[in-house]
Amino acid sequence: MRQRGFLLLAVIASILLAPAAWAAEEDICPATDAKGAVTELTYNKDGQVVASGTWEVSGGAAGAMLEFRIDNERYQAETRTGTSGTWSVVQSFSVCDRPLHALRVFVYPSVSGGEGRLRHCLKRFKRSELVQFEIPCGAQTSIDHCAWECEGGDVPHCAALCAVTATGGKLPYLLYQGTGDAKDPKVGDSSEGSWTVQTTCKRGEKLSFYVRDNYGRGRPSPRAEKICGEE
Repeated sequence: MRQRGFLLLAVIASILLAPAAWAAEEDICPATDAKGAVTELTYNKDGQVVASGTWEVSGGAAGAMLEFRIDNERYQAETRTGTSGTWSVVQSFSVCDRPLHALRVFVYPSVSGGEGRLRHCLKRFKRSELVQFEIPCGAQTSIDHCAWECEGGDVPHCAALCAVTATGGKLPYLLYQGTGDAKDPKVGDSSEGSWTVQTTCKRGEKLSFYVRDNYGRGRPSPRAEKICGEE
């Protein structure tokens, strides 16, 4: 019976002491605060998110842990010393489930733990406002340049020699000229994404090209356009 009594007292004591222990852990970072911002963001042609911004901590903090999230998924984290500064990040990203995505930086204040250690205050974090960016999904078409030979008259016409390229999607591509109609002529045979196209157009009108990827079975890419006769 005595052993059961001692066991019961030990359990009660552990329950009573547990909140104090948790409180002591919370007191490690009692007055720390943090903030961060995304000030610039671009999505480059190599499929990378390139972003930069600022961070700041206060209330006795000696540093910070910065965490970078895209669509709330953690991608990178790093530790900084001091109370403020700038950050920059380059992250490969090519998720095509939707066109719009968002980046945020989470800032966790850190306090000195002695012996060169920093303790991160994970419950004191602040997150920046999200910054959205759009990525191109599927095949993309571009007109690198066109050479023109134009004649005058009531309706001036131009002969064009255009360099057209395609990226993204699934190889190979077929190239079309027009606005996406099913009757648009094919002007480039199966290719991994490079053509030289000879065509004619009326000066001042739009000259448009697009591709279908996956042997022509894919959806039309966004059109690449140039004004006929203009550099």
